[in-house]
Amino acid sequence: MQTTGVSSRPAASARRRRLAAVLVAAATVVTMAAPAQAAVPGYVSATSVEALGGDLSTVSPAVRTTYPGDPLRAADYLKPMGPLGHYGLIGPWGPLGVAGPIGDAVWHPANWITGTVWDDWAGMLGWYGGPMSDWGPLGPDGPLSAQAYHQTLPGLGDFSKQVQAGGVWGALGPVGPLGALGPLGPLGPVGAHGFGRDSTGAYVTSGGSVQRNVDVPYGPGTRRYELYESYGDQYARDLGYDNDTSFMVERDHLASGSAVEYSFTSRHTQWVTVNVVPMWMRYDLATLSAYVTSAAGNRLNYPGGAARGTALVDDFDLRLTDDTGRVLAVSDSVELADTIQVQVAAGTRLKLTVTHHQRGSYVGYHDGYRLFVTGSTPHLVGTDITGAHQRPVGTV
Repeated sequence: MQTTGVSSRPAASARRRRLAAVLVAAATVVTMAAPAQAAVPGYVSATSVEALGGDLSTVSPAVRTTYPGDPLRAADYLKPMGPLGHYGLIGPWGPLGVAGPIGDAVWHPANWITGTVWDDWAGMLGWYGGPMSDWGPLGPDGPLSAQAYHQTLPGLGDFSKQVQAGGVWGALGPVGPLGALGPLGPLGPVGAHGFGRDSTGAYVTSGGSVQRNVDVPYGPGTRRYELYESYGDQYARDLGYDNDTSFMVERDHLASGSAVEYSFTSRHTQWVTVNVVPMWMRYDLATLSAYVTSAAGNRLNYPGGAARGTALVDDFDLRLTDDTGRVLAVSDSVELADTIQVQVAAGTRLKLTVTHHQRGSYVGYHDGYRLFVTGSTPHLVGTDITGAHQRPVGTV
């Protein structure tokens, strides 16, 4: 590793396991030629996906099924009880939430893995085919290779094709926050890069030198990746346009009706995925799991008594502009987890506004969020996917 300074419950449960298996396979399998790419892909957001109203007829390639034998329709997975909603993978109780592996609490592995420098151990993992090696998820046999991304992934089915960047479920895919480039991967707080963190959340060597990038073996050469930092909220905002497209922040409180801005620069032409996760929700994990299990047996419709909208979570909205103030994309859904996925040119200076649109009506913890910004790298750009879920950049 080289671095640089800078129904029935059993049936419902089985369906959930099968869908989870598809998503895991989509993010990890390997099997060449990339399809023709759209010249100017539009952006995708929770708002644009919600506006489909469950109608996937405009989407190409066509979306008819998820996996062979799935009793649910593909459109069922657009519902708020599905993977794009607050009850799903990118909601408060998903792996990006406070109960997941990322955070500074005693139960978070990230607090221990990057709490001290363990570069010797990380280096040994690299020598023996570990996550930062040529054999790892960032190498030519990983999910970001041309074969895996352009051939194997869409070959798994209609749903898997749509977890590519620009797809209906692109926020769940390999270039989003759940993939190898995100906070859960080898570049993030629970990663195998071997760097400790200072008080700002920046990665540092044992000598205190700040590290922003890492070189990973890739075939006969290397690829340079941006490390995925978990920054302090104020520090991330103070970085301004010096920040890159690979970081997260956690903010404990933002008053209802208030907004806060984050600036960063895309070093490459790439897809940038932004998503906000409310810190808290109405239900504990056991209650939420019961509702999800019930919904899985009823085409992912809301079960009786299940909260929705601001009865479930605080409502945070996203607005992405360039440094001229031109609005590039927005996401202001109430029932889906707010996300933006947009392709930008190298050198684009971006400003993201997070607005606490409305405080949740439930009793309990409130007003905090986690924000994730994930770049796809210049190796994965464009898309051959089209449809009404994509809006022209600059269209609100």
